[in-house]
Order: sequence, then structure tokens, then C-alpha cells
Amino acid sequence: MVVAPSQTFAIEVGVTNRGGKIARHLEARCLPAGPFAFAPGSKRKYTRSSLHPHDSWGVQFLIRVKARTVAGAYPLFTTITAPGIKASDIVPTIKVEVPDSNKT
Repeated sequence: MVVAPSQTFAIEVGVTNRGGKIARHLEARCLPAGPFAFAPGSKRKYTRSSLHPHDSWGVQFLIRVKARTVAGAYPLFTTITAPGIKASDIVPTIKVEVPDSNKT
């Protein structure tokens, strides 16, 4: 994914229950840092009471790139957790490109 300073974009994360039991008390979080922040109105956390075997669950976070971000590739940390299950960490790399008119 390629974005620009001051841009807002959506990041989607999801999980599929590949086990034989119902997963309970799932929680999805995004931890924007560095050049990223939550966009106004974005949820910071999603919860789901249960996920049956073979079912999938996906959520979307709205992220804003800070205005003074320099060009580069940055990780955006997200995780999905549930009690008794190993966390599913999803860390996409987001490339920030600065248009010529914004370079200093």
C-alpha cells in the first residue's frame, strides 16, 4: 500500500477460526505509531463475543498519515487476540511517498 502525508486510508485485518472449538472474547486492535494516527471517528478496538469454527471475522481501522511524515516504509501494528489462543499479529508495511510539491 502506498499513501501520502495527510492522507487517510483504511486498513483491514481479519482472522478465520481454523480450530474445532468456538473462539470466544475476540479483540482486534490497531496500534498506530510513528507517522500514523487514528483518523477522526475511527474505532480503536473491536470486540466479538464468539467465532464458530471455519467462520471468519474482519474489521477496518481508519488511519491518518501525519502531515510532516518523510518518505519511507513504516510498519503498522495490528493484533487479534482471544483468551487461550495465540495472538494473531498482523504487521503490514505501509509505504509513504511524498509528492514533489511537499518535499522540503
